[in-house]
Amino acid sequence: MHSAQIFIPAAQRAARQPASPLRALAAWALGLLLAPLSSEAQEPKRLALLIANQSYVAEVGPLKNPRNDIRHVGAALAQAGFDLGAPLTDATREQTLAGLHEFADRLAAAGPGVIGFLYYSGHGVAIGGDNVLVPVNVKSTSTRELEISGVKLVDITTTLSERAPHAVHFIVFDACRNNLAGTRGAKGFVPVAERPGMLIAFSTAPGSTASDEGEGGGPYAAALAAEMTVPGRNHDDMFFEVRRRVAQTTRQEQVPWTQDGLLRHVHFGGQAIQAPGPHADPSPTNEAAQVWTLTKETTDKAVLEAFIARYKGTFYAELARARLRELDQKPPATASLPAPSIHTAPASAPQGPPGQPPKHHPFDGIWEATFQGSQACARRSGAWTLLVQQGVVHHRSGSIGSVDAKGGLTIDLPSSVNPKVKVRHTIKLSGNSGAGTYRTLGGPCIGTTALQKSTGPAASAPAR
Repeated sequence: MHSAQIFIPAAQRAARQPASPLRALAAWALGLLLAPLSSEAQEPKRLALLIANQSYVAEVGPLKNPRNDIRHVGAALAQAGFDLGAPLTDATREQTLAGLHEFADRLAAAGPGVIGFLYYSGHGVAIGGDNVLVPVNVKSTSTRELEISGVKLVDITTTLSERAPHAVHFIVFDACRNNLAGTRGAKGFVPVAERPGMLIAFSTAPGSTASDEGEGGGPYAAALAAEMTVPGRNHDDMFFEVRRRVAQTTRQEQVPWTQDGLLRHVHFGGQAIQAPGPHADPSPTNEAAQVWTLTKETTDKAVLEAFIARYKGTFYAELARARLRELDQKPPATASLPAPSIHTAPASAPQGPPGQPPKHHPFDGIWEATFQGSQACARRSGAWTLLVQQGVVHHRSGSIGSVDAKGGLTIDLPSSVNPKVKVRHTIKLSGNSGAGTYRTLGGPCIGTTALQKSTGPAASAPAR
């Protein structure tokens, strides 16, 4: 109680006085002390902000992987239970600062113990002892231009610690690219002081540069996404494994660095999403993450438009829009057959001639199912989602069957109550709806299923 009497006045004065490291520590510690006293104790919220700057002018040096980087890291964060707002892509200084303040407001409103994760992929540089994020509207890398138009890392950390002092902050700076053109500053970053309640991670060591190479993403983003989803691993171990993996991948040319001011461990993989099944009832963001793993490689624009309509407002809808733009830039003659993201489609799936767009199946799209079970079922109601692509049915567990010409479908899905138990669904699709029955194999649970197809602006017509 004596420590609380010391800290409370400091927290109250913080709103009227410039923040100092001592006051920031006091406010953050007070939040941790009071959080267990809440009468409605619950798991702290997890919020993330992703920034990808890629389309720089030639005088600065365009990059190829930042958008890929936030796709990988964003998917891992969603699996770890983070709520992803719309990402910032090719952001100006004004857009970056506006997104930062909005993120800080979300953290402040989420209550004590909230975990924030800000990830930046793009150019970065050290100018006059400050680490600077380079917005895409920067026209050159002169010191004057960067001091006027750049975003200082210290301004980001100060804004977050002052606006959301009770949060646990992760700031990840995947920058300091080795292909930054013409800068008079240092391409590597300068070390930063430890800040209470905040872990600051850089994709490379002080004074060194980070690679933008890699198919589908940079080495740091790939390692971070892979290690974040390992169950039961605390953040210390996670960032150590990221460091080890990146160093090994780059043959010691890039060794990540962290400055950890946290006073508790955070387990990212402990919030892994359960595989969807007939008893699962995922939140919209988590459901979007699950369906996106099945949709992200499709070349069917109707499927992507249906995805955007169903999951609008989520991070994954932005990724689907980016995928549509990517397809629009490809000449039709060079379009390739879609590759399901988990397993190759069965040989019976309808395929178009080589070099031609995929044949659109009448039941292709995203299907939302709701179920009602009997008294014998462990869970009597809920929802799940499937993707039908070229007539092949996809689920997180793989390609699990196909729809016949009359809309008939029989599939076995794992139960989320006991994944070892299979639930057999017999379904008939017609137009944009469907109905069927289900039963557990070897168990007493039976029930009915109703399906509805999500439709976008062009979902009812074949992709062109």
